[in-house]
Parts: sequence; structure tokens; C-alpha cells
Amino acid sequence: MKLHVLKMRKNGIVIPKKHLFDRFHRGAVGELEIGESTDQGLHRMVKRAKFTRGQHSDILFDVTMQWMSGDRFVLSGFERATSPLGEVEFAQSWLCIMGDMPEVPNQQR
Repeated sequence: MKLHVLKMRKNGIVIPKKHLFDRFHRGAVGELEIGESTDQGLHRMVKRAKFTRGQHSDILFDVTMQWMSGDRFVLSGFERATSPLGEVEFAQSWLCIMGDMPEVPNQQR
């Protein structure tokens, strides 16, 4: 199954909805897995969503589903990134769209 994922934040900062579909057309099609595992950094079990496309993977920690309607749903949690000062964690939400890429009307771009 094709699954498109749009990150709704960049480094924890909300991306305006009018710009989300601009990013969508760059293509982020891959496989989504959700499960629990032990997190060494948090020293506890966490529910993780892993989105893999090719050799690259993104992980959303402490994931929850916010809503689902038709072929779309939103997952929220936090992501980790490496900075010069160490590991950084920030809020993130993924808009997930199953199936073929929808047409985007000009007014949404």
C-alpha cells in the first residue's frame, strides 16, 4: 500500500496548512509501521511509528492517532534530531494519506 506522509511541523514549529501540500508534491511515499519497543533514552516502553522510504526512516515517539477520516489520518508525538549540542526532541504531527496522490486545487497551494 502506498502511504504519503506530510510532516506538519519543522523542528517543532507548525507549517501553515496552505504550505503543506507544496511539500506533498516533493514525494514522501513509503511504508508505515506502528508498534511498541523499549526506548534506551527514556528508559521505558514507547509506542513508535516508523515511516520508511528507500534507505531513509523517520520515527515518531509516543505516537497517538488524532483523527482518521476516509483515506487520511494524523499521528502525533515527538521526533528526535541531532544538534551540535546533542540530541533534541520536538513535537511533531504527520498527516498520512493512503493510496494515490490527490489532486490539489490551486487555491490550496
